[in-house]
Amino acid sequence: MTNSLGGAVCHLPSSPTNFVLVFGHLMDVYLSVTANPPSLRPSFHPSFCILVYHSAVQLMPIRILSLPAADLQYALSSMNTKDLIALSLCSKRTKSLVKASNREIEGIVADVHKNRIRVRIGTSRLEENDQHQFEYGIEFLNISDSQIELGGNGKEVKFWRKQEFTRSDWIPHFLSIFHESMIHQLDIKNVSLSYLDTIKQIIPKFCHSSAKLMTIRILSLPVTDLLYALKYMDLGDLIAFSLCSKQTKNLVKSSNRKIESINAKVDENRIRVRIVTKRYHKHHTDSDHQNYGFVSFDVFDSDSGNRFESKVRWKQELTQSDRIAHFLSIFNESVIHKLIIENVNLSYLDTVKQLIPKCQTLKITGLCSDDVARIAFSKLSHIAAEELEIYKNTGGPILIERLQK
Repeated sequence: MTNSLGGAVCHLPSSPTNFVLVFGHLMDVYLSVTANPPSLRPSFHPSFCILVYHSAVQLMPIRILSLPAADLQYALSSMNTKDLIALSLCSKRTKSLVKASNREIEGIVADVHKNRIRVRIGTSRLEENDQHQFEYGIEFLNISDSQIELGGNGKEVKFWRKQEFTRSDWIPHFLSIFHESMIHQLDIKNVSLSYLDTIKQIIPKFCHSSAKLMTIRILSLPVTDLLYALKYMDLGDLIAFSLCSKQTKNLVKSSNRKIESINAKVDENRIRVRIVTKRYHKHHTDSDHQNYGFVSFDVFDSDSGNRFESKVRWKQELTQSDRIAHFLSIFNESVIHKLIIENVNLSYLDTVKQLIPKCQTLKITGLCSDDVARIAFSKLSHIAAEELEIYKNTGGPILIERLQK
């Protein structure tokens, strides 16, 4: 289903469901679809508004900018990054509101291929009802003159046009609303030489310093300084440091870095482990969920991907079992917190059982066929120490059982 509203083309899913969120401003309309009602007849007002639709109730427009400050901040914190970017483009006021919301991102990367610039903004967000389960996403923005194409994780694509913007205006806008001073990484791929000067104008700076760095032998630091350095290391850096030697592994272990969760997700014949930890940022309070950071890695690879393809180098002598044991050890954990089974190859289940002999919670998702779910349950249910969660293909739970310790 396609609607053309106020000059902006919006693509809607064809399946009938319940709710739609619509964001509009004058003649520029942005549609964020979480679901699609049987009929859609929005009425826009000449000011920024949010309309919440349900098929069984009378529609009521809400002027989002007239909400109390606390409700407005809540609405902004609940928006996904793509919607937040769209909101920031409506006016100077909405840009300032988005900037003041202090949305934290994992990084901004620009890819240049031929004569196209694509910006990737990495985000992490909490899943509903699970304060320590992160969903990691990348929002893709293809930049052209006066227009951007917003997409992410293979989902629907939306277009935003701002007539007064040139290509050089888009990136400063993104940097400004996310409190970043420059692009984190610039990737040059198959690009024509004539386009390099254009790139230099559009992206004058990225995270590279020409200043001479002074090397410090970190293991020669006084104990208090060394512990301070470990305390404020990024999670990925801390893991990399732990892999250098037995001494560095013991130092990381003794630093007692607290983690919120260490989960493993099995998809086909791959195990991806995700570690979530608290971090502290000057813009956030301790209760803010955006104080959380994470690192993910595939246990069978020689490298571990962490944030935008940067790498944590594995020791060659570490087996898959050793890698999982290493992470449990340095964070003083005895077992994986949650083992999540997605669409797994049946032949791989025995390997999973060997690599992860015990977990607190076993979750078999609705992505598994009934046969796979049944066999996964028979092979793995006994490794769960505290809880079993089994979901059917339609998404609803078949079984959620808390086990006797």
